[in-house]
Amino acid sequence: MTDPDQINYHSTRAAAELDRGLTTQVLPAARAHLRLASLHFERVRQLARDAGEPITSPLRM
Repeated sequence: MTDPDQINYHSTRAAAELDRGLTTQVLPAARAHLRLASLHFERVRQLARDAGEPITSPLRM
């Protein structure tokens, strides 16, 4: 998987986990999803930094 593919994958996963974390009614599940979102966001930042790309919001509005 190339860096752009990895960035896209982790961006997509981060957004999905964030959405799940913000919409679930079960607190332990919400925390788990938000933690996963955080890990995916961090991976996006690492990959972008390593690729010399500007670090922008991985969320697509």
